[in-house]
Amino acid sequence: MLSQHNNDSQRSKTTKKARSAKNEQNQHIYDKFDILRKSAMMKNNKNMMNCYAKILRSLEKYPMPILSGIYSSMFFLNFLSTTSHST
Repeated sequence: MLSQHNNDSQRSKTTKKARSAKNEQNQHIYDKFDILRKSAMMKNNKNMMNCYAKILRSLEKYPMPILSGIYSSMFFLNFLSTTSHST
């Protein structure tokens, strides 16, 4: 029985489930930071890799959609389209 328990625990350690953002509207943000984390890992930049991993863990727990960045980019684009560049 003990060996059965050890085999099950080893399987659970080696099998990784796919991680995702808690709110599906944040998944695109999660994916971008995951790409940045993997890039930092390839460059062996442990500080940035840990920083991105911390962001990903937060997104895995945060239940609300992140909207402030979306709204700010929409306002910025609207501002650019209404601003005259003529002198």
